[in-house]
Amino acid sequence: MNVRSNSRVLEGRTYGAGVLTARAPVAAQALPEWLGALKSSALGTFEAAGFPSPRDEAWRFTDISDIVSGPFVPQEVARSPVSSGALAAARRLLAERLQDLDETARLVFVDGAFQAALSRFSPKRDDVVACSIDQALSRHPQRVRAALGSDPHDGFQALNTVLFQSGAFVHLAGPRPAEGAGRPVIHLVHVATERAVPLAFHPRTLVVADPGTSSLVIETYLGADGARYLVNGLSQVTVGAGAHVAHVVLQEESRAGYHLQALEIRLDAGARFSSHSVALGGHRSRLDIAATLEQDGAEVALQGVYVARGRRQMDHHTVVTHVGRHTSSRQVYRGVLDDRATAVFDGMIHVAPGAQKTDARQSVRNLLLSGDAVVHAQPRLEINADDVQCAHGATIGQLDPEALFYLQSRGVGQEEARRLLVQGFAGESIQTLPHPPLRRLVEHRIRSLLEAHEGETS
Repeated sequence: MNVRSNSRVLEGRTYGAGVLTARAPVAAQALPEWLGALKSSALGTFEAAGFPSPRDEAWRFTDISDIVSGPFVPQEVARSPVSSGALAAARRLLAERLQDLDETARLVFVDGAFQAALSRFSPKRDDVVACSIDQALSRHPQRVRAALGSDPHDGFQALNTVLFQSGAFVHLAGPRPAEGAGRPVIHLVHVATERAVPLAFHPRTLVVADPGTSSLVIETYLGADGARYLVNGLSQVTVGAGAHVAHVVLQEESRAGYHLQALEIRLDAGARFSSHSVALGGHRSRLDIAATLEQDGAEVALQGVYVARGRRQMDHHTVVTHVGRHTSSRQVYRGVLDDRATAVFDGMIHVAPGAQKTDARQSVRNLLLSGDAVVHAQPRLEINADDVQCAHGATIGQLDPEALFYLQSRGVGQEEARRLLVQGFAGESIQTLPHPPLRRLVEHRIRSLLEAHEGETS
């Protein structure tokens, strides 16, 4: 196999205060020639495009100055192994914040490195492949190459392509699962621990669903309290004809953590994809979703709930492109903001010429618990076909004083009444989560978050 050194691809580059290359000693990583070429091309894209700026419409409300200028060192350059202390901290965090979600497989990554000892792979099923990117490159190189085959859309995606070393490969294939086996649940867990040097992680997730398959893929991102780091992730999902993939991003980073993630979805004829975003942490977080309904009859449902307080900022940006006929999309997002928190929702529905019989809906609602919280909501339509049904809307409001009065008049304390109403508002989105154990987990995490905040402000 022809290989090239990853360190050569990166030679002599820097970004912000973080190092891209072998200014510090970097171990050469053997790469297939095609992957080295892909990384070299992405590096050229990054050099040409640079980081997004407020002059870019899609990044107008997202301040990344502290990310670009921050001292985040790419994991490859840091060459900082995962210590026994970091593994112990990761185990504690997993025990505190996660529970058994009745998973087919759980892959755990600590500080960017895959940890087989913390992962679970049973029961084994012939219809599922779930492994690290390194393992997939060794065992299924052609599948990985096909799944990676899109060009980066901005500087952060280009940087992910240049620097990713870890991540997950999931392939949902035949034969069909045994009777009673149910759809597979694949859980990908990323844990960041506190390090002396703030690290940057660039995980890549590849999901390939063969025609007719059905699956649930959960990506969870956790950060230890006080840990400062950057997650710059890119997840690519290919949904074959008639297949159904449900995908969840559960983000509960540390207060000093930064989370940027792009999610790209391609759907064939009759395919269905549902995305569920649960954003509960991080100093600054952003999820970019780009879904292309290329073939007739494809369906997409995007749902999200975010709870931001303090000075956190949580962004969701969606672009749904209808190309085939008789396609449909639904977008429903709910946000709760307190203190001086900020949220951005920028959603585009694009209907291409010839995409007749498109049915597309978009709704975003935000609940403000403070006069200092800020929301920027921009639902948008771009329609180039005439036989379509499209609608969008956005609302920003406060807690209903009559509902508060009703609860308090029946003996419920003010803070508890507020929490119950907030939980009810967020519950509209939580109930769409496609797995009962996951719903219970998210309900518990949001309740804990709200109760902790009550304790801080009381």
